[in-house]
Amino acid sequence: MYPATGDTPSRSLVAILVDRAASQPDDAAYHFIGDDPASEIKLSYSQLLQEAISLAVSLQIMELPGKPVVLACKTHFFFIVGIYACLLSSTLAVPAAPPRRAALEERIAFLAAHSGAAAMLTDSDAVLEMEMENSLPLIDMRHGRPAAGDAPRRWDRDVADADRPALIQYTSGTGGDPRGVVHSQRSLLAASDAVHASFGHGAHSATLLTLPLFHETGLMLGVIHPLAADVPVYLMTPAQFVQRPERWLRLIGQLRITTAGGPNFMFDMVARALECGQPAPLDLSCLDVCFCTGEPVRAGTIARLLELLQPYGLHPGALAPCYSLSEAGRHVTGGPAGHAPARLAAGIAGLVQPLVSCGRPHIDCRLLIVNPLTRREVAQGDIGEIWLQCASIGLGYWNAPRLTEAQFGARLQDGGGDGAYLRTGDAGLLCDGQLYVLGRLADRVRLGGIDHAAHELELQAERSHAALRPSCATVFTADVAGRPRLVVACELKREMLRCREKWPHVEAAIRSAIRRVHGLAVDEVLLLAPGALPKTSSGKVRRGQCRDDYLAGRLVRAKPAPAASPRHGELAQPNKH
Repeated sequence: MYPATGDTPSRSLVAILVDRAASQPDDAAYHFIGDDPASEIKLSYSQLLQEAISLAVSLQIMELPGKPVVLACKTHFFFIVGIYACLLSSTLAVPAAPPRRAALEERIAFLAAHSGAAAMLTDSDAVLEMEMENSLPLIDMRHGRPAAGDAPRRWDRDVADADRPALIQYTSGTGGDPRGVVHSQRSLLAASDAVHASFGHGAHSATLLTLPLFHETGLMLGVIHPLAADVPVYLMTPAQFVQRPERWLRLIGQLRITTAGGPNFMFDMVARALECGQPAPLDLSCLDVCFCTGEPVRAGTIARLLELLQPYGLHPGALAPCYSLSEAGRHVTGGPAGHAPARLAAGIAGLVQPLVSCGRPHIDCRLLIVNPLTRREVAQGDIGEIWLQCASIGLGYWNAPRLTEAQFGARLQDGGGDGAYLRTGDAGLLCDGQLYVLGRLADRVRLGGIDHAAHELELQAERSHAALRPSCATVFTADVAGRPRLVVACELKREMLRCREKWPHVEAAIRSAIRRVHGLAVDEVLLLAPGALPKTSSGKVRRGQCRDDYLAGRLVRAKPAPAASPRHGELAQPNKH
């Protein structure tokens, strides 16, 4: 039904899908883990092509090829089908998170407006019920597609060139509005090739993924790489992981997983789950790569994880902190494989906490640390902005030519013919060829002429008292009454809303921890209601918006129970004194 394309002058994901559906139709690339331990749904190459072609024909009938289409799905199955349907029809997919709260509805509305989306694909009733501006057509992926037997005949196989825009991947928007990174099929395949090499994938590799598929790591490891490299992936939803982190560990052994991982806070949850109860027998000896990416990697978390999991067969060399970014569509550092992560001791480069290496740049990458003001490379061990060249970097930012030129076309002051670099906006340093990432440049806290890493201050704050929620603290400076003030905002655990008498002790603990470790006096501490901090769709705190909300009096202070909902909190007003 779907003849192989044979050799093509331009390798593409579409050609690979058609070839795999013809040559290995029953092989399953995607496995969907159900809530029931015994339940699992598989999606074979032939089924994927059949489902994707059926939807692609609908998109072509609606004259959507060449136009952006937002993809907001609650299930992994329809998200994957939607991505490949867009590729098959030359439609530009715009991956988005389904709206679970008001902030995500706002993000979907922003993505639709900014991308100039011509339609929205979804399998979510919540999305279908959204009130979209400009009467954006909403396509329910569960209904209304051409019959599967008729779809191949009606599919227009005139696929776009592999170098043309194929997908718009929006950044999380940690420091401001999200930016739409334009990727071609060629850049996505280059990213997949690099992932394959860096993780050492082979014929017996398998990935277990719990990350959302609409961000770069989830999109690459959960959607693109399984097809491009023929490496099966087992997909859990983030909610399944949060509810039972210990199940993730058991599945690694049961399914003989070789690659798994996630952000730092995920490993904190695994560690807490292990410490709270005795797990069933585990076998992690099959795990070759346990990657950690998506936010600053904490040395304490890595050490704690290794101490807890090494008795179950986890090799220290399997732990692989990485540095990833949407603009490259993947992680660009990591490894070397088989070696435990390197560390910088506290005190080096002015750091208060030990810092874990994110590994060496991949073989196809050229990575420099540059003074962002002089545009000159800094000495080894000095902090600067991370600049990058690699084959998988996207074509630029959607509808932002000036920003594209500034960020994707950066050149060293004395670079000569060195070519253009991507300016990442991230602070880091290189030591012995290893990259250490310190977070966003814009988030560094400067007081008294000294820079402080915001994530170090936040770590001290959240660990200062057991009443505070993990990974729910932010630190920023705000100009109030003509001078910069250091503000710390932390979310309380829900049960602490009934303990108003303990709040002064919590505030004092925060101030004491930051003064003792960093020598800084905190001007104001805000104890917030659970869920009050604005976050990105991937769960990162949006520090810039926190500052803006603080100055505008929009941060919701905690209020004693029974009014535990943030809606009944008190708005935090900037202290003028």
